[in-house]
Amino acid sequence: MNRFVRFELRTSAPDAARAFYETILEEPCVDVSPQPETARVRGAPPQWLGHVGVADVAATLAAFVARGAMLLGPPPSGPAARAVVRDPGGVIVALTPLADPSRADVIWHQLVTPDLPAAQANYAALFGWSLEDSMDLGGFGALRRFGWSKGAPVGAMAALEGRAGVHPQWLFFFRATRLDEAMERTRAAGGHVLDPVRLPSGARCVACDDPQGGAFGLMEPPPT
Repeated sequence: MNRFVRFELRTSAPDAARAFYETILEEPCVDVSPQPETARVRGAPPQWLGHVGVADVAATLAAFVARGAMLLGPPPSGPAARAVVRDPGGVIVALTPLADPSRADVIWHQLVTPDLPAAQANYAALFGWSLEDSMDLGGFGALRRFGWSKGAPVGAMAALEGRAGVHPQWLFFFRATRLDEAMERTRAAGGHVLDPVRLPSGARCVACDDPQGGAFGLMEPPPT
């Protein structure tokens, strides 16, 4: 199954960022790397980089590039190689060999893109993800939910238009058993927290920035 299997924080201050997330997340924050110098120089914010597991990195990369993506960094080589690409909408994502997910607390995956129809077509064709129903969040716009295959949705794709201050990105939402408490810990540790949103499913979620400017989300699952 092609799905996100690794979540790597690339940041300007690895030690400070790791300490911040250790107070926020319900699982340890262990996969932290320095932000690439080329990204820092051009003013790109720190980010959580999602790695999609695929059976053949080189073949998937070639198909992605044929659809308008751009390879960032050296081409993959060897059985454990990975590739980092900028998709046609400007979103950074990585390709890596198939593996079990590195974290169990990432429970929602949201793409924000300037070309929603193209993104839906690209990710569905490349990874076999199923496009599900749309979800209208009023002032937050409409989301098109998707799944790794037919079944329960695992995330959504949304248009960038009308989202002030948001750049094209994959935004990962981490489980927060008690969202209000997690929001308070985020603020106390120097993070920025937007207003929470209740989804039609009953789940509550909120978008945040860490002290270095990296975006992440927190989600409280719906009551059982």
